[in-house]
Amino acid sequence: MYFNTADNKIKVYSNAAWGDLGGGTSLWIASGTAAAFDNDVYIGGGLYIQGQRVICPAGQGGTDSYCNNVCTTFYVQTGTEGADSTEYCYNKTALTSANCGAVGGCKASDYTNCNSQSNNTQQYACAQCKYINTTNCSANNVLGSCTNYATSQYCAYNGINNAATNYHCSAGACVCDSSTYTTTPDNKDNDCDGLKDETACTSFLTPCGSYPNCTATCESYADCGCSATYEYGAASCGGGVTSYPCVTGWSDAGFMRCACAPKKYY
Repeated sequence: MYFNTADNKIKVYSNAAWGDLGGGTSLWIASGTAAAFDNDVYIGGGLYIQGQRVICPAGQGGTDSYCNNVCTTFYVQTGTEGADSTEYCYNKTALTSANCGAVGGCKASDYTNCNSQSNNTQQYACAQCKYINTTNCSANNVLGSCTNYATSQYCAYNGINNAATNYHCSAGACVCDSSTYTTTPDNKDNDCDGLKDETACTSFLTPCGSYPNCTATCESYADCGCSATYEYGAASCGGGVTSYPCVTGWSDAGFMRCACAPKKYY
């Protein structure tokens, strides 16, 4: 029950509705544990007369458990926005003290009341090819979700970002969707096979020489790897030839060449 200042009458809950006390009105009686109402009246035997809940009766600066959700819907973004970065959305820790506004109401979950609260629980994360736009996970209590980057956005395919036009975001993922490449050197993998095909490594053979081993020799060239070691039977790499594994080192005074080929770089 409560006193209504609008008509100066005591109100009681009767027949599933609030009405004036008097005129034979019957009171609504609850059994068991008292409901969460400030004005419940215990009448014995585990029975209560249920009154109206008065929120924050102390007014501004008071504390009321009813308001313990203040700030839990105030969201902040952390991390780094970018096609190859990760952004995170957190809510703030609940304001559990001095959470009352005026009598009858809680403080607002806004910047003034909540920004200094510590971050609470990660709500979601937006990784490669996704980001959190400015209207989501925000101080206006909008949780939202990840937004996908446009298909024109370059990204790091398999962790490598060489700005090849065929490495791009699509439906929130980084894809590579080309089968052609240029022979003009541009230090990019343009056909999505993990090889920078346009390098001089293709079918490259080192001059005759004495090499520690062909693995190290070929890899000293950009984006190259060893495919075989060839040992010749005559000076200037003439005569008969024998193929050896790449780890084979020089043995016959300069009669050796390394076969190099493009190497996957991821």
